[in-house]
Amino acid sequence: MNFMKLFTIICLLIISFGCSDENGTAFDGTTKSISFSSFEIQQTEFLPKEYILETEYILLKRDYTKDNFSFIDKIQFKQNKFFIIDKSKKILSVFDKKGDHLQNIGVFGNGPDELMAISDFDVDESGAVYILDGFRDKDRLFIFDSMFELQKVEELPFEADVVKITTDGFLLFGLSSWNRGDFEGRKILKTDLRLGNMKPYLRFDEELVESIWMDYQFGFSGTNVYYNKPIDNNVYIFDGLGKLNQILLFDFNVLNVPNNLKYNLEENIEEIQNFRYLRNFLVGFDKGYLGSMYDQGGYRVFLMDTLKNQIYLGQKSDFYGFTGQFVGFERGSVISFFDPEYVEEDNFEDLPDFVLDHLKADEFVVRIMKLK
Repeated sequence: MNFMKLFTIICLLIISFGCSDENGTAFDGTTKSISFSSFEIQQTEFLPKEYILETEYILLKRDYTKDNFSFIDKIQFKQNKFFIIDKSKKILSVFDKKGDHLQNIGVFGNGPDELMAISDFDVDESGAVYILDGFRDKDRLFIFDSMFELQKVEELPFEADVVKITTDGFLLFGLSSWNRGDFEGRKILKTDLRLGNMKPYLRFDEELVESIWMDYQFGFSGTNVYYNKPIDNNVYIFDGLGKLNQILLFDFNVLNVPNNLKYNLEENIEEIQNFRYLRNFLVGFDKGYLGSMYDQGGYRVFLMDTLKNQIYLGQKSDFYGFTGQFVGFERGSVISFFDPEYVEEDNFEDLPDFVLDHLKADEFVVRIMKLK
């Protein structure tokens, strides 16, 4: 047995042990190791054209009479509306399918029903909006109906980074590594919509010192929810009932970030830039996986076709929005965007003229690619 096989087996055993719940019940799903070196790798600009059925561009038109975003952290498309968050400006904006601005959600301030800092949000199938708000040492969950009227504010007994509503009506929270409230030291918390029947999953490495924040979000495809928190390359897959069903261990071989560097990110950040790790989020689709990663000094999207045993690596960039960052996956379609601040015509010669003109007018463009 060679070293890499032995190393992988040890990692899988450690992961399975770490997936026991509070009562010591062992993880009863499947665990799969995926080695990048076992695939044929091809370079591509974004996603290979042979996987794309059709492409649609949405020209966003910001309302400059109101607060408007200048950066996109996350996009969701539900009920024929785009929900776009700019965390730095504390804005959650809603646009229609034509790109017209409809309204911003929530009021920001220091009052009891006012948002202070949006950490994350999710939209259920009815159009109701759940906003996770950072508030002192305890977070809050704001719940708006489909007309964006505030219905309830729940104070949470824990600190969380991200939130997701499953298809069967459960909440999954990605807990903060610095959480000192309930479920300290746990990564994931499942609850019902009333925040009852709480069940924690997974444990943080006690040696980890997370002094540098790295954005991430839950991925979503079909009924499955995908959780990956940098700088860990394990992906945890939950079903519609919020049950952990599968673990994926992505292996970048010699480019894996060594454990000794992970334990103090701030001190080792320059050296970590020489390696690879999953970044933002990953989802599965019928041919394999779509994801984004940090790769030796830049960011890439990738498409992994497990049926053909091929990986398509997108163009490396030093900024998420430069080549159209993969920020969402809805009903078989990849959602990305173009940031007008990073428009260079030489890099976007394949874009239609009307898209380039909109970008040159200092406006954002959302791109939807429907997969075959």
